[in-house]
Amino acid sequence: MKCNYCGENITEFINSTPVEHTDCPFCGKRTYLKELKAEVRLTPALYKLANWFRGGRSRSQARFHRREGDSYTVSTGKWNYLIRIIDKVHDWYYELVVDSRSGKELHKREHLLSEHQGYGSAKKKHAPTNDDDA
Repeated sequence: MKCNYCGENITEFINSTPVEHTDCPFCGKRTYLKELKAEVRLTPALYKLANWFRGGRSRSQARFHRREGDSYTVSTGKWNYLIRIIDKVHDWYYELVVDSRSGKELHKREHLLSEHQGYGSAKKKHAPTNDDDA
């Protein structure tokens, strides 16, 4: 530890005295400057997500789309494992979301693709209410 005024090293004087607050033995002031050394090591997290498109001239016209891998889930605020299959030929939609850490199934949906409406960006918007008209 160093004195904030004179910059002298006073660690040995503070450790040897039983008093809670001691003055700097060099300049007489009671302020100290602590030096903290910290080392942070971050390990990067790798997330993989794969998309497969089959049939059609472009992704939007693809007859089969499979999406599998790590996906961020907004409702939980975590990265989870996602499997989503959209098969236009067989009119089939399948989605499975599993917690990557516990393996618990969070969400599963399987139905006809023609019935898959009103989800995601296609949700119906609610008209704002005018409560100010009194």
